[in-house]
Amino acid sequence: MERVFTFIVENSSWFTYLTLAGAALMALGWAIATWDWRRKRGTLLEDFAYVHMWRYAVATVVFLLAAGFVQVTVRAAPDGHFVLKRLWQPNARPVLPTPTPTPIPVPNIIPT
Repeated sequence: MERVFTFIVENSSWFTYLTLAGAALMALGWAIATWDWRRKRGTLLEDFAYVHMWRYAVATVVFLLAAGFVQVTVRAAPDGHFVLKRLWQPNARPVLPTPTPTPIPVPNIIPT
């Protein structure tokens, strides 16, 4: 799965084009299935063609939602891992731990 995320992050513009091309092909399949359903009205195959048409419609919507969600939310973290972007507070600054000062050793200048 990390290879897929790597491809998405490194080639986000290509992933946009692939998403749009996939959605266009699925919409074309839906249009053809709709035409086939209208052609088969009144026959024994009408119900099959109707279900086939709605499978394309639902698959197109699910594909667009899933691809859009992945493209909007997956980002590369500074350490190289892939994380989901926080959508509810995108401009929130991360809480960094405050560093504790380390004590500086003081040399003993008084001879013993």
